[in-house]
Amino acid sequence: GQCINTMLCCGNGICEAGESDCRADCGPFTIHAPECVTCTTPFGIMFDVTAKKNIVIEEIAFRHYKGDSAVTIYTTTGTHYDKSENPEVWTKIAHDRYNALEIGYFETKIDPIEVKEGEV
Repeated sequence: GQCINTMLCCGNGICEAGESDCRADCGPFTIHAPECVTCTTPFGIMFDVTAKKNIVIEEIAFRHYKGDSAVTIYTTTGTHYDKSENPEVWTKIAHDRYNALEIGYFETKIDPIEVKEGEV
């Protein structure tokens, strides 16, 4: 829709103070990463998130095959490049166990992480 006043205007693409009930501007949103249905990551995966606008990450979803598995999630400031061998720069933010009866997607809730526009 169109807004007469650009402040507190649900649908203008900006999540403004006092507008948290506007899902179009404030989410929650789901970001889909490329899928790999024929690969496994037995020792983990690292990736960067670069925000095109201010975002808050509240959960991580992943695809899991049948069986019992433990998932531990870590975060670091900035890019993960050149940090994989340095445990001091990583902070553990979640740990879950899943016992999947079939292939499916599972979510792990985390404390909200704010990523500002342009940050990694």
